[in-house]
Amino acid sequence: MTRRSETAVSLIEDKAVGALAGVNTLFGLIGSVVFVRVMERVGAPKTQAFTGLLIPIIPTAWIWVTAPWQVGVLEAYAGLVWAGYNLANFALLLELTPGSHPPQAVALYQTVVFTSAVTWEMPWSWVAVFFASA
Repeated sequence: MTRRSETAVSLIEDKAVGALAGVNTLFGLIGSVVFVRVMERVGAPKTQAFTGLLIPIIPTAWIWVTAPWQVGVLEAYAGLVWAGYNLANFALLLELTPGSHPPQAVALYQTVVFTSAVTWEMPWSWVAVFFASA
């Protein structure tokens, strides 16, 4: 009997990984356009709160992935939601940074975000792959 995690991982062929990254990026660009308009109407704090509530759906939805097309839909959704969150987060960062130091604040923010990705997400992805292939 195949475990659920093995099914979700094995759905993606090597060739499809690049295409899925492209779907995420494309919908990220679309999300940037959409959420700029949303942010102009409701403001960055509300946009960040709204998209922040939608983000936990992304990893949770992987539980129900049973077909390759569902991965594409999930990646499109992730691109849209993360674009809105990142856009609102960046606007708030610029808004809250003292007038003479925005470049340093942005650089520090990006450093912390990418450092956390390397030190947290990468090792846990190895754990997930280990258990999925066990």
